[in-house]
Amino acid sequence: MLEEEVDERNQMLVLVVDVNPNQLLFARTPGSFSRIMNSVLTFINSHLMLHSSNRVALLAAHSSGCSYLYPDPSEQKQLLRQQDGQHELFYQVETVVRRRLKSVLSRDMNARAAGSESLLAGGLAMALTYINKVKAGLGPAEKVNPRLFVMSSTGDSAAQYINYMNVFFTAQKLNIPLDVCMLSQDSGLLQQGCDITGG
Repeated sequence: MLEEEVDERNQMLVLVVDVNPNQLLFARTPGSFSRIMNSVLTFINSHLMLHSSNRVALLAAHSSGCSYLYPDPSEQKQLLRQQDGQHELFYQVETVVRRRLKSVLSRDMNARAAGSESLLAGGLAMALTYINKVKAGLGPAEKVNPRLFVMSSTGDSAAQYINYMNVFFTAQKLNIPLDVCMLSQDSGLLQQGCDITGG
């Protein structure tokens, strides 16, 4: 059986990370949130190192909404200078993500949302919208191979079931695989999404 040859060029990874501070993992393991975010940044940098044409986007799903962490939609292409020999793009990603994450978490804490449930399905829908926007902006000879990646430690949510299914079937139709990294517990719903999309 022949496997499809994977083209390492023009890969676009869109990550949706559950940053809801009400997750049980963060309450049980102090300091785990910063370690997880450092691991996410390392993962993003690794993806960008594979090929110079690779792209990345990072979205945060939290209890009061969903937000872009990278790229920052509010700022123009601002050049940030690296420090201590760090690659410029890595420094830019890390700086923008940390600044946006601080803003998102402080806004979320001030809002004190009544629901403690993360809007992960909304984050996935925003990720699909971002992928569609990037594809629409490509030239005739340009190509991008998108992939969704979700990281969460929250279990299934019956209230968002229909939203999840809409996202899964849309991703399947657009040939966008969904990969999931569940921390400390399983999610049958997200596993079903991986099966549907071929992730």
